[in-house]
Amino acid sequence: DLIFSDALHSNEGLQAEYDYYIKNHLADKFIIVWDDAWANPVDYINKNILPDLTNKYGKLYTKVATFQEWVRGRTHPIYIVSNFNLNLDTYI
Repeated sequence: DLIFSDALHSNEGLQAEYDYYIKNHLADKFIIVWDDAWANPVDYINKNILPDLTNKYGKLYTKVATFQEWVRGRTHPIYIVSNFNLNLDTYI
């Protein structure tokens, strides 16, 4: 599965999206990409969502990456979580 989350970026929104759409519906192998991964969403995901995923799927691989937005000169972070090693060292 490849999940791209661009939902409401509140803790409640992240949790609801996980509980209703992700938690019980992932394939054995998955990649989840959370858009706009500023400090608060990443901290919340690490403390409240990753423990559940780790219990179900074992070792997880995570990476925060910065991407160029469609507006020249503006960037934003994304947070990638997967249960298989993507070996992603560089991003475009």
